[in-house]
Amino acid sequence: MIDKISSLINQKTIEQNTIYVLKGFNSIMDKLKLDCAHILDLHLIQDINNLENPQNKLLENAIKGLASNAPLYCLYEEMYMFIKLNLFGIINANKYKVCVIDIGIFNNYYPGFINQNNDNIVNKYDQDSSESNFLQKVYSGCVNENGNLVISYNEIDPEFVDSYISLFMSHSTYLIPHKKDHIKNIDVFDNTNSQHLVGIFNKISKGECNTISYFKVENNDKSPVLKFVSVLNFLGVSVITKETLLKVDLPDLYEEYLEVLHRKNKTYNFYDIEMYKDPFNTNEIFKLNQSIIIDTIYKNILKAQDGEYPRDIFVTAPTGAGKSILFQIPAILAAERNNLVTIVISPLIGLMNDQVENIKSMTRCAATINSDFTPFEKEKNKRRY
Repeated sequence: MIDKISSLINQKTIEQNTIYVLKGFNSIMDKLKLDCAHILDLHLIQDINNLENPQNKLLENAIKGLASNAPLYCLYEEMYMFIKLNLFGIINANKYKVCVIDIGIFNNYYPGFINQNNDNIVNKYDQDSSESNFLQKVYSGCVNENGNLVISYNEIDPEFVDSYISLFMSHSTYLIPHKKDHIKNIDVFDNTNSQHLVGIFNKISKGECNTISYFKVENNDKSPVLKFVSVLNFLGVSVITKETLLKVDLPDLYEEYLEVLHRKNKTYNFYDIEMYKDPFNTNEIFKLNQSIIIDTIYKNILKAQDGEYPRDIFVTAPTGAGKSILFQIPAILAAERNNLVTIVISPLIGLMNDQVENIKSMTRCAATINSDFTPFEKEKNKRRY
């Protein structure tokens, strides 16, 4: 995959007196093999903090590189700071043009640099201080998503850019399963959060995955997720398309879930809830056992703890359908088995108190915090468990 991306970039970066600004390639920059030289090089792959106070280094690199008249490249961050420091006149004086090359795989969110301390970078970005200001100048967003630095860029003023190129302008909706000797699979849904795509891309570029199981939930051919998957498929990643992920068999942990329910009442059992089979395309109804929803929630908790991307779970049901146990049982297991805390948000204090009272027979680990409590009582409740 990396070799193919390198080849595509090299096919684009051939014009003399042109600086090609690479946007969205950060996590694979150390693996790319590019023909043209790196101008304005601040060694950001090694340490993003080199963006702080870069004026002298940028000036020195620009003077050396622009004398060649050859095609050159730099990173988006480097060009952004170069412009912000009012150094762009040097480019004009040397009759160079600027072309931004977007990787064309992502939608607004891009991978940050890897092998650096993501938490430190995000904390520095979030601080409203002079020390973090250099990151806020370049990025409009910066978060740590399951160990992956996910960034969004401030836009370079169009007056400084002569042309824009997307490495992948279009995509096919025909996905093929390339033959793989050893399948290393990852699930992708057509409504997957755009930020999550960064982590999936990083896993594939590291060789941790080579096959995508692509689940069609919304069947949207204009989905940015479909473009993402299609481009990776073009780059050699095998894609197996699946229409649905509905599970109707009782889960392996059924007895464990039932044991927690029986703490409340030995005669209780899980029952079926009527659900829409495909709410985007039909009103057809089917029945789904409560234990399957509970299992889906609990398994996604475990996924998140293992550094994998969990799925959002959205359930609507009428009053009396047993919605409370759908989150209570996974929360109890997560507390008892995995030492994790579940936060339940409710707008009504009466409902908060009622939930905690009803769950007491199932666990001692439930408590509420609301405006009826003094700060001391809130802190005591938090520490008690």
